Amino acid sequence: NNLEMPRLDFRPRKAALDWNVFSQLNLAAMIDSGDLAVMNQHMDNATFGRVDLDDLKKVRSDNILTLVRYLQYLVEYLLKVQNHLAEISEKTRTSCNLYLKELDDMKRTLNLREQQINHLKEEVRSGGKLAFEEGYKKGREELKTSALEQNIDEQKKAGDRFQCKHCNASFKSQDYLNSHVKRRHSGLGLEAQGLRDFVKRQFKLQRDVLVKDVERLIQRSMQKVIATTMTASDSHHHTTVEPSGLAG
Repeated sequence: NNLEMPRLDFRPRKAALDWNVFSQLNLAAMIDSGDLAVMNQHMDNATFGRVDLDDLKKVRSDNILTLVRYLQYLVEYLLKVQNHLAEISEKTRTSCNLYLKELDDMKRTLNLREQQINHLKEEVRSGGKLAFEEGYKKGREELKTSALEQNIDEQKKAGDRFQCKHCNASFKSQDYLNSHVKRRHSGLGLEAQGLRDFVKRQFKLQRDVLVKDVERLIQRSMQKVIATTMTASDSHHHTTVEPSGLAG
């Protein structure tokens, strides 16, 4: 696990501790003001300064007491920082888990949409296309039959002339009229092909829009996860906790 605490190797204490610093340190003022700068100023000296048995014999007892109390406040401050970072880490872990779950849900939705699209495409290629063509052909035939019957009725009323409904040409017999329609107006069946092409274009357009929407949702979710992780990382490096209530 990359988040585990690395092995702690303690540094050797080579330089002697500067006792003069603690003879001048005003702990009461530092605690009342909550001044972290003062605490940080003496941290290296108190942590890495070497203390020998001879120091305890030579140094005044009040300076030793100041050092001990300073170290107590320092440990309390570090414990608060540790707890605060643990809370941030837990919140970040929870947010990441939620975003990962949301990402998995989006992936499942995308897969389902792809399956639905493939199913619709298969229907269009097989039964849907055949049913559409048969229905359109039947409708065109019924329309032609209705128009032809209407034309015959009108021509009977008008006399012996048979008139074409497409171009208003007239003929002496129904056979001549039928031959004329086949020769001059057979291209009307191209309307069915045009309609099928339009349906295919609309289907492809809707599929592309759906896929782009899902991709945008996935990208937005990943950006949230990355931003949350980076924010938490920055907080680990820059978080400072006010040592309020350190005194006591």
